[in-house]
Amino acid sequence: MASSQDQERIEFESHASQMTLDQLNESLNANEKLIRLFELQKGAIPQVLEMMQSVLQQELKKKQSVN
Repeated sequence: MASSQDQERIEFESHASQMTLDQLNESLNANEKLIRLFELQKGAIPQVLEMMQSVLQQELKKKQSVN
Protein backbone atom coordinates (compact mmCIF):
# COMPACT_ATOMS: atom_id res chain seq x y z
CA MET A 1 0.00 0.00 0.00
CA ALA A 2 1.29 3.46 -0.92
CA SER A 3 2.13 5.90 1.83
CA SER A 4 0.35 9.24 1.94
CA GLN A 5 3.51 10.89 0.58
CA ASP A 6 3.61 8.42 -2.31
CA GLN A 7 -0.06 9.05 -2.99
CA GLU A 8 0.47 12.83 -2.95
CA ARG A 9 3.33 12.45 -5.43
CA ILE A 10 1.26 10.25 -7.75
CA GLU A 11 -1.62 12.73 -7.68
CA PHE A 12 0.70 15.70 -8.26
CA GLU A 13 2.48 13.90 -11.13
CA SER A 14 -0.91 13.32 -12.75
CA HIS A 15 -1.80 16.99 -12.33
CA ALA A 16 1.58 18.22 -13.60
CA SER A 17 1.37 16.00 -16.69
CA GLN A 18 -1.71 17.95 -17.77
CA MET A 19 -0.04 21.35 -17.43
CA THR A 20 1.21 23.41 -20.37
CA LEU A 21 4.81 24.61 -20.55
CA ASP A 22 3.71 28.07 -19.40
CA GLN A 23 1.80 26.63 -16.46
CA LEU A 24 4.78 24.48 -15.48
CA ASN A 25 7.11 27.48 -15.60
CA GLU A 26 4.69 29.59 -13.54
CA SER A 27 4.28 26.81 -10.98
CA LEU A 28 8.04 26.29 -10.74
CA ASN A 29 8.59 30.01 -10.16
CA ALA A 30 5.89 30.15 -7.49
CA ASN A 31 7.24 27.03 -5.79
CA GLU A 32 10.78 28.44 -5.80
CA LYS A 33 9.50 31.59 -4.08
CA LEU A 34 7.81 29.46 -1.41
CA ILE A 35 10.98 27.44 -0.91
CA ARG A 36 13.06 30.60 -0.43
CA LEU A 37 10.47 31.98 1.99
CA PHE A 38 10.49 28.81 4.09
CA GLU A 39 14.30 28.73 4.07
CA LEU A 40 14.45 32.30 5.34
CA GLN A 41 11.67 32.09 7.91
CA LYS A 42 11.88 28.49 9.12
CA GLY A 43 15.35 27.37 8.07
CA ALA A 44 13.90 24.24 6.47
CA ILE A 45 11.96 23.32 3.36
CA PRO A 46 8.80 21.21 3.73
CA GLN A 47 9.10 17.84 2.02
CA VAL A 48 5.97 18.51 0.00
CA LEU A 49 7.58 21.57 -1.62
CA GLU A 50 10.70 19.57 -2.45
CA MET A 51 8.53 16.85 -4.00
CA MET A 52 6.55 19.40 -6.01
CA GLN A 53 9.75 21.04 -7.27
CA SER A 54 11.13 17.69 -8.36
CA VAL A 55 7.94 16.67 -10.17
CA LEU A 56 7.58 20.04 -11.89
CA GLN A 57 11.20 19.99 -13.06
CA GLN A 58 10.87 16.44 -14.40
CA GLU A 59 7.65 17.26 -16.23
CA LEU A 60 9.15 20.44 -17.70
CA LYS A 61 12.14 18.46 -19.02
CA LYS A 62 9.79 15.89 -20.58
CA LYS A 63 7.70 18.54 -22.32
CA GLN A 64 10.72 20.52 -23.50
CA SER A 65 12.30 17.42 -25.03
CA VAL A 66 9.08 16.73 -26.97
CA ASN A 67 8.92 20.28 -28.38
